[in-house]
Formats: sequence, structure tokens, C-alpha cells
Amino acid sequence: MLVACVVVACSGGSSSTPADGGACGDGTSHCGKGGSVTCVRGQYCDRASYLTCLDGCYTNDNCACGETCVYVDGGSVGICEKS
Repeated sequence: MLVACVVVACSGGSSSTPADGGACGDGTSHCGKGGSVTCVRGQYCDRASYLTCLDGCYTNDNCACGETCVYVDGGSVGICEKS
């Protein structure tokens, strides 16, 4: 199953460079007007209001470095798991 997601009002957190040389974020995302709300890793911006953080992930950007957003049992929201 291929899952596509477009995040309009959220932006990824700061980037770091892991040991393998690839870039990954810190898992935070900013939503709300002017990025006034910060969601921690393992959370995503609520698409209905863009002002609330909910547990789970839509993409790897919502997870910490070394984690992958995994969708379980056909759910619409994933969970962050160590890669």
C-alpha cells in the first residue's frame, strides 16, 4: 500500500546529519499561524485546526532521527518506530 500525504501548514524541524551522512530532522513540526504551535517528535499537526498536536505521524519528518513513520493495520496515522 502506498500512502501519500501533503502537509500544508506544518514545517519540519531543524536538521542534523546522522552517522550515515544522510540528513534527518529532530522530529518537531510547527503549525498554527506563524508556526506558533510546536509539536514534539511522535506528534503531528491536527489537520482540522492546525493548532493542536496529536500523537502519531504522517511522514518521517514527524519522527526522530533514526525512526520511521510506520502505518499499522491500514490506519490513517502512523507510529514512529526505530529504523
